[in-house]
This record gives sequence, C-alpha cells and structure tokens, in this order.
Amino acid sequence: MPSLVTRNLILSLVLLSSCSAFLMPNAPKPTRSVLQVGEGSTHVKELVALNPEDYVAIGLAMCYKINDGGKLDEVLVMEPLTAGTLECLALGVPTSYKRVMGLTCGELFNGEDLRNPSDVNIEALRPLAKGETVSECEDMLIRSMAAARTFKRRVEAQIIPLGEVADDFNFNTEKKRVLNQVFEPSFADNVKQDKSIDVYGRADEDFNDEVDKLANA
Repeated sequence: MPSLVTRNLILSLVLLSSCSAFLMPNAPKPTRSVLQVGEGSTHVKELVALNPEDYVAIGLAMCYKINDGGKLDEVLVMEPLTAGTLECLALGVPTSYKRVMGLTCGELFNGEDLRNPSDVNIEALRPLAKGETVSECEDMLIRSMAAARTFKRRVEAQIIPLGEVADDFNFNTEKKRVLNQVFEPSFADNVKQDKSIDVYGRADEDFNDEVDKLANA
C-alpha cells in the first residue's frame, strides 16, 4: 500500500491536471509531422502541401563517370539545392555547380496536387541547361520537394530571382564527383580507422610498423 505522502502526491498531480484542462480547454495540443505514402505510389506526400508560388532552386553540377577504359567522362547533372547549400555557394565555397536557377514549385512540378506531383517539368529547366546535354539526378522529384521545403523555413536564402540563372559561383572540379565510383577499403584503410579511435597515442612509425606486421602475418 502506498504511503500517505505518495498518495497525497498522486492526488495533487491529478487535481493539477484536471484544473489545467478546465482553465485552458482550448490550449493547443502537441503536434507532430505526419507522412503519408500514397497507395501504389513511391512518392512521399505530406499533409502540408507545397504551394505553387513556393521557391525552389535547381543546380547544374559537373560530375564524372568512369568509362569502360577506366577514364573519366564529364556528366552534367541537374539536382535540387537546399537553402543551406545555396547560402554556402553565395559565400564563395568551391563547388561543382556551374549554374543555379530559381523558380517556383508551380513551374517545376507537373500535376494538380503538389503534395503528390506526377513528375518534374524539364521544359522549365531549359534556361539552366543552355543547350548542353544534361541528366536528372536520382529521385529528382522527391528530392526537389524536400529541398523546396527548406526555403519555406529560410526565406532569406532565396537569393536567385525567380526565372533567372546565376553562374557567378566559385566553380571548381579539383575534387571530382564521380557518380559510379565504388570505394573498396584496403587493409591499410581498416587499420587507419582503428588508429582514429586509438586512445594510446601511438606514433606514425609505430603505426606503419603495425600495418606491415599485420599485412605480412
């Protein structure tokens, strides 16, 4: 049986809860985001729809693919930018984006319901391509919807006027984006990973000796 103090505490909490509900009957309840997936569709749609006038930015990135001969071929890829990414580009951060276009969701997406548009309107992106051969990124539709929502939270990031294309970024391909590169960690990479969490502070010479020792075991 609970003690007298415990029972009094429980009773006080119950009374406090009842009084709060009585004094603030219209107080808003905590809410949470809800996602719905349409039956027979892979498109994720939210209860809060994008508006036709909402801002979205699409960039043209210089990427690369490894051909059968092991050399790199240039590939221009259109992909959406988040508000944070566009702000970084405006600060002069080196980027693989050659150009970026600002437009509305109503211009970019096809379909009457922007919660679940049918596809991306490629015709609206012709000014971005400028006659060059370009490709869409993977999951272009879903990624564009997600990126557009970031501009709803950061209106100040809408730095490229609607319908205009900007190309005054710090374009740099020194660090190449290779789309079909498969990274296979070597034995030394695995040992380096162990070193990165090493709490004993082993020196580089000791580390190299350890690599040779383990590799030749």
